[in-house]
Amino acid sequence: MLYFLIAAIMLVFSIMLDKFRNNNLKILVYIILIFILVSFTGLRGDIDPDYSNYIDIFNGARNNINLGVEPAFFYFNKIIACLNLDFQWVIFLIALFSITLKINFFLNNSKNFAFSILIYYCSMFFLYDFIAIRQALAMAFFMTSLPYLMERKFIPYCFFIIFASLFHLSALVLLPLYFFIYYSCRKIFLYFILSLATLVSVLKIDIQLVSLVLGYLSLPGFALNKLDIYVQEDVFAALSFRQLLLGFIFVLFSSRQDDKIIKIFLNIYILGIIVGTLFNEIPQLSFRLKAYFLWTESILVVYYVCKTFKNNDLLRFFVYLILAGLYMLSLYSYLGALSERQGNYIYPYKVFFE
Repeated sequence: MLYFLIAAIMLVFSIMLDKFRNNNLKILVYIILIFILVSFTGLRGDIDPDYSNYIDIFNGARNNINLGVEPAFFYFNKIIACLNLDFQWVIFLIALFSITLKINFFLNNSKNFAFSILIYYCSMFFLYDFIAIRQALAMAFFMTSLPYLMERKFIPYCFFIIFASLFHLSALVLLPLYFFIYYSCRKIFLYFILSLATLVSVLKIDIQLVSLVLGYLSLPGFALNKLDIYVQEDVFAALSFRQLLLGFIFVLFSSRQDDKIIKIFLNIYILGIIVGTLFNEIPQLSFRLKAYFLWTESILVVYYVCKTFKNNDLLRFFVYLILAGLYMLSLYSYLGALSERQGNYIYPYKVFFE
């Protein structure tokens, strides 16, 4: 099956990169993964829930009608239409920009960028780069902005986040991150935060933060329309067992000797747990907001595997195999659930001209 063949290729590349540590091999893997993922995503046909919605947005932009999307995405569609290009160029170019930026980020920040991409592919890729493509692009801009965040350059960081919000308004939740990301908290405090979040999820306690904020804040019309759609879902926005468990594991294995960038990624991950909990009153909002933070799992898992098993190659490869199997099993469950929503979703994969 194509979906899992791609994951298997990433796993093979991960082991090769770990074993040979060759820059030429790294560059070759980088090029191959960009080609595979951009082609796979950008050339897909109508096999996801939002594909037809994006066609409507494109047709609306062609007629100068904004169907309730953020301005940058509207004008992006309008430019494609004005160039007499068809709708598939929207899908392809968004995939090209979004995936390339993310792979660049993992290349520069992960101990094993192919395995980080494998984790992202199995955990978030289909939900965002296949379906919520506007937010996927906003997430890519956030990743691009992180060097400025780490260097405490507020103006460039702010520029990237505001630009990202023009594709998906939810990116504005990242602006306050600048003021919290540098704090170093004691482990006992982090365990306390994670325990509270776990308790909220297990007991299904609704935090009424959104209602409180909306009592004092006015949102643009398109944002209110989207919020009205989100509130119709009545499923409780629990954090997943994996997300909570990884939070505890990351804190357990963290130390003062960790790289500065890893400490920042850990803070981002913990903030994702907090955001997902505080906004659980509206499930779709909670799911979307926490995604901006919890993708750091892709970096942290690889870092702590390499740190823990740095002197034992065979055991490290074995851990990669076990983790890859677990992540692929999670992907299998997600794709199966998605395909059951409607017969033509996900299975079988098809390109746009079929």
